[in-house]
Amino acid sequence: MYYFLRILSYIISSLSGSASRNAGMFIGRFLYRFYTYRKDEALENIKKAMPEYPIKNINNLIPKLYEHFGITFIEALRHNSMNFDRELTVENLTILDNALALRKGVILLSGHFGNWELIPVWLAKNGYPLNCIIQRLKNKGANKFLFEHRSFTGATLLYRNMPFNELANVLEKGEILALASDQDFRKKGVFLDFFNIPSSTPKGAAVFHLKTGAPMILTICYMNTSGKWHLKFDTIPTYKYDKIETIMQRYNHMLENEIRKRPEQYFWFHRRWKTKPN
Repeated sequence: MYYFLRILSYIISSLSGSASRNAGMFIGRFLYRFYTYRKDEALENIKKAMPEYPIKNINNLIPKLYEHFGITFIEALRHNSMNFDRELTVENLTILDNALALRKGVILLSGHFGNWELIPVWLAKNGYPLNCIIQRLKNKGANKFLFEHRSFTGATLLYRNMPFNELANVLEKGEILALASDQDFRKKGVFLDFFNIPSSTPKGAAVFHLKTGAPMILTICYMNTSGKWHLKFDTIPTYKYDKIETIMQRYNHMLENEIRKRPEQYFWFHRRWKTKPN
């Protein structure tokens, strides 16, 4: 798998933006037709999350979902050769700059929406002191490739199971700690509403904030109607007497609002509601 991904990445890196999107759409359509892994899961998740959607709209959403993630797969493999000045726009960057100026570090939260892989790439290439918490993949070859591919930009990669003090040290140095908090966290999570459904939600980001006082920012990178990627930053409000649950509930609501605008760009394939509250 490692060498296959390296060769594929080398080939894809030579593609232009429009050519890579066309290739991604082709891959998505192929997978939609011939590879049904978790297609039913995605369909059921959308029905559960947005019951107000007519079934016809949901059925139409599924092929678009495959096309979108075909594109994000290709774009993730070619990000080292992307021309970000032409292919990506940025909104509210001053929110991040002002937060960093406080010298408390920044907790940068994202989700599996749009093209989350481009967020650390753009930040690292633009000189931001970025540290990303990542999940170790079961496939050793794929894990090795992705670690090398992501590290190439200059971002520091930290596995999720690292000691709390080592991760908190990133914030004490005034740097960015980036993580996604929208996957099922089993019994270790706190159950909060996500699309009005009790959802096991990671609490680490809120714990870091309460321990360090580092500001929290939501960042998303989605594809706009012109076919360009749009990187956006928004402050996650925090208050003096906040609890873990209230902070992470705000994150859930903010991410949900973005997903509702472009539901075909969310990774509905993962089992977000696998763990049930007691």
